Amino acid sequence: ILILPIFFGGFFAALMIMFILQELCFMALLTAFNDLNEEIAFSGLEAVAFSENSIHVSVHDLYRFQVKYASSWALYKKIQDQVAMPLQIFWVIEVSIMIWSIWSMTQGIAADPGDERVLRLKSYWNLIVRLSWFVGGSPWFGAGSWITGILPWGSNYYAWRMDNLTKRLLFKQPTLRNSMRTFLKEFPLEFRSGFLQTTPLLLPLFSVILATNTVGFVFDALRLFNAI
Repeated sequence: ILILPIFFGGFFAALMIMFILQELCFMALLTAFNDLNEEIAFSGLEAVAFSENSIHVSVHDLYRFQVKYASSWALYKKIQDQVAMPLQIFWVIEVSIMIWSIWSMTQGIAADPGDERVLRLKSYWNLIVRLSWFVGGSPWFGAGSWITGILPWGSNYYAWRMDNLTKRLLFKQPTLRNSMRTFLKEFPLEFRSGFLQTTPLLLPLFSVILATNTVGFVFDALRLFNAI
């Protein structure tokens, strides 16, 4: 009884830390825009971008911005690489248990009195509570798996937001604006490390893996509940 709260407390604390790190890294990238123009430093990038007023940016301003942005992006990628291993291990496990999940779905949801777990569930009510909890909150099959698995795709929001803000910026020297936009395209913000490439096109594929394991586990739990 004590282990589950401690485990899930640590689990969600780790996810919160990862989310906060993403936010801090994105804020560091936004801070680089302060070197483009004093108005951005004073009012913020979003306010200037939506004001529809053109700003004066010199070649030197653009250079200082590029140096600072590249440095912040390097830190952004370094943090991504450091947190990538647990996420990659998670996805290796998810892919591995798909075999069991597919088998479980082929067994249907009819009661299985012959399962050795049925007797234990009938004898100990706390095991029923635990099984019910894992149906919804399991880190491998339930909501926990979806939160963990989809979390890296949150970087696509930052990529979209950065693109949306920068394309609204108006420079008095259009050529410098084009140079800035070209420069930013060389620094993708999506989470990319090893086989874990969190592009929007790959999200359906990874979602199918999560859905397969979730349904497989639910089928297994239903067979047990029906046999109690």
